[in-house]
Amino acid sequence: HIKEAIEKELEIPVCSQTLSFESQVIFDNQQMSLLYFQDGDILTVEFTTQADLKEVHEILESMKLIVKFLESNFQEFFDNTISQVTDSKIQTLIKPSLIESLVDKYFHSRDLDRGTANRLYFVHNGGIETTFMIHKLLSDIPWTSLLIEMQYLEYSILRVLIKLSVTIGVRCLLLQNPNCINQLSRSVIRWQIYTYQKVEAPYNQRAAIRGSRAGQNALLTETMFKAMWVISNLAELPS
Repeated sequence: HIKEAIEKELEIPVCSQTLSFESQVIFDNQQMSLLYFQDGDILTVEFTTQADLKEVHEILESMKLIVKFLESNFQEFFDNTISQVTDSKIQTLIKPSLIESLVDKYFHSRDLDRGTANRLYFVHNGGIETTFMIHKLLSDIPWTSLLIEMQYLEYSILRVLIKLSVTIGVRCLLLQNPNCINQLSRSVIRWQIYTYQKVEAPYNQRAAIRGSRAGQNALLTETMFKAMWVISNLAELPS
């Protein structure tokens, strides 16, 4: 648990650490007693970069709470019979802009090594599974039954998947789910397009979207496009 302790204290992802003792690299799960390590001895830690682990961890934990919330209230959403209590929880719990900060701030840092470290931490701590589960739950609900916050959440989740799926390792991880493409396709075929409406509202501003059919069109079309983008990424594998 040495690497985990270092990660917590210094915000250096476990996957970015290399530990050594007296110039000998220590491998994961290696017993320290076999190296004759004693109290007072010094370990050397080599790492590529530090990361924003506290912030990324907090966002990931909020995403896990969203999964539980969607699961426990799924039938309400599907039947479009949302109670005032549930609606109130949506306003406080579902914050798509917070999830989008993963893409805009933490995964796309000006410091490329830092952005990579943030992505690795997210992936290695269940971020892919959590992100994909949120998408599954949302895409199982008719678009017209989703409140604007939830529609925007689906769009934001797809942006996260786009950013993560630029790497082959994440693509392979996503494709381990046999229903991966079918699930993403549900976002592609969202059908409630309002005809004869000029799309003019910026899709990334909730205030412009709310109550505006043009804005709703923009959000929906961008959601469909983002899903196609993820599928396109998954199609690009060496094999």
